[in-house]
Amino acid sequence: MDQQALIENPEALLALVQQSVRHLIDHRPDTSEQEAQLRAVVKAIEQLEKQQVPVPDALRQTKMNLVAEIGQQDRFALQLKMLSDGLADVQKMIAGTFGQPTTREKSGQSVNPRSRVSRPPRTSNSELKQYVLQSLTELGGRAHCSNVLNQMQKLLEGRLLPGDLEPHKSCGLYWRYYAHWAYQLLIHEGIACRTSQRGYWELNHDVIEQ
Repeated sequence: MDQQALIENPEALLALVQQSVRHLIDHRPDTSEQEAQLRAVVKAIEQLEKQQVPVPDALRQTKMNLVAEIGQQDRFALQLKMLSDGLADVQKMIAGTFGQPTTREKSGQSVNPRSRVSRPPRTSNSELKQYVLQSLTELGGRAHCSNVLNQMQKLLEGRLLPGDLEPHKSCGLYWRYYAHWAYQLLIHEGIACRTSQRGYWELNHDVIEQ
């Protein structure tokens, strides 16, 4: 069924969305074994580096392969989050069109008066991804996420859109929240990698050396 047919047939569109969600859930990757292996490999590399012993290329490649496999879980979470946010926006659009209360309003929860209108424009994740990459590169390829975000703020000065500057309950501003998702995209693409130290972001060695 083509795009126009789906637009004209909401039931088919809804069925397609439900099928997509079921597919994602059914194929959710279990990366617990790979995460345990990665911790062991990272520890081995750190010990060799402390002893000033050259790290074998095969060991570094194993680390990169494990990072890529574990990145499947990040991709799964990102896909579901995008679906959840997108469907929430659609629900608000529909409720606003018919003047109906949203699910939150029906449950008695407080609702921001602006929630019935579409969100203001924001910087796309693909653009934020490039700023994350540039900031990490300028910081030497590895830094705490707070330092990366501060560096991004300097690069984004005067470029942030209204949606970027909306307050976010856990990250301060929405652009900082989406920057975390942009970093997960870099991990999925093999440009960045997971670190054993919580809160730190890091580029793969191959990217730093280029």
